[in-house]
Amino acid sequence: MIELLIVVAIIAVLVGVALPYYQNYVRETRITKAKHELDIIKEALIKYNTFEDKKFSGNDLNVLQGNYLQQLTFDPWGRAYEVFPASGVVRSLGPDHLDPRDDIVVDYLPSLALARATWVDADHNRHITASDGLRLEFTRFLLPGQSITYTNDPVAASASGPSLLFSPEVKVGQLGATSTPLVATISELWIPILSNDDTIFFPGSSTVRVASGNVSLKDFSGRPANGTAGQFPGMEVTIKAD
Repeated sequence: MIELLIVVAIIAVLVGVALPYYQNYVRETRITKAKHELDIIKEALIKYNTFEDKKFSGNDLNVLQGNYLQQLTFDPWGRAYEVFPASGVVRSLGPDHLDPRDDIVVDYLPSLALARATWVDADHNRHITASDGLRLEFTRFLLPGQSITYTNDPVAASASGPSLLFSPEVKVGQLGATSTPLVATISELWIPILSNDDTIFFPGSSTVRVASGNVSLKDFSGRPANGTAGQFPGMEVTIKAD
């Protein structure tokens, strides 16, 4: 009987020692599985944005099933994966769904950058007129309600203030005031043209980029656009006709 009690005690000690290791193993395995499944969802969202030629803007990942995602599963803790198009992230609430510190979050959009600049010839007369405008498209949704200013002076662009730097020949004084959209799920800026003048800019050669002194062009999460303060590579984009 004593021997049996000793064996039981030894087993209890071993279980007590091994159980935390086993629980940690299970936890880490589930976290790894969640990260893998989030990466699959990320790739599906990237494909959707590419082939649909628009950004995913809903909150129902089921629309990806079929063309972009074979099967949408729950995370290893039995909860649905969540997508936040405004922030460009998809997430699992992690082991403890009440504590945001263990959320597993994956970005599916590249960092905020100017992707395309288009002269919209609204009256289709092939001349730059006051009814036209410039449409600037970005890789992420923009932080709403920010006033955007521009310059064609590289020196001024390095000072805190201007958001956009146009090439020197662009007559920025003939470009109207603009601000980031008030809607959180829009990734475009519309810049009105104020006069009829074919020399305001030259489609195919005039360019625009994020100014290094930018303080207002930010993504929905408040992160500045590439090119700000020289922290990220800012891409110079040629203005093209639509």
